[in-house]
Amino acid sequence: MARVFVGMGGNVGDVLATFAWALDELHLGVGSVRRVSSAFRTSAQVLDASVAPDYWNAVCEMQTRLAPTQLLHAFKQLERVAGRAERGIWQPRPLDLDLLLYDDVVLSTAELQVPHACLTQRPFVLHPLVELAPELGLPPDGKRLRECLADLTWPWEGILRRQVDWWRGTSDLSDRRSKIEGSGRPFQGAA
Repeated sequence: MARVFVGMGGNVGDVLATFAWALDELHLGVGSVRRVSSAFRTSAQVLDASVAPDYWNAVCEMQTRLAPTQLLHAFKQLERVAGRAERGIWQPRPLDLDLLLYDDVVLSTAELQVPHACLTQRPFVLHPLVELAPELGLPPDGKRLRECLADLTWPWEGILRRQVDWWRGTSDLSDRRSKIEGSGRPFQGAA
């Protein structure tokens, strides 16, 4: 089984509820969701952020038997089901799923790059990732994720809020409490 880290983002609708739904779907059809980061609210990364809703971002750690390209196709299907329309980059969306890391694999194809191409440049990806695995080495050179975050000139740029245990109160994952952990604690799901 491969250890993978999946980035989740969105800025349309009830994003945190959509994330909870996506975690449930990932756990049911893609692999075993092991841990979930805090959610981070950030300003939209567009030319005029005043016209775009804020984004929420989080990361989950999974184990899967699927190959990287199979994961990509599963992610695209989940995004479509969640209501995402392909309108180009930096457009509002209810759900964006990105394969950030897949074991120690380094992969570059026309449709997929692993590690994710912009992983080390985005505080809204690095913060939740470091929360889950600060000592994890980034392939191919093994640089620690916490070091990548420390290297950012403005590591908190654009981050407006951190929501810990954001999945509390969602019903989608309540029957999977023992299978998913958040920030090293047992998954609590719905009360």
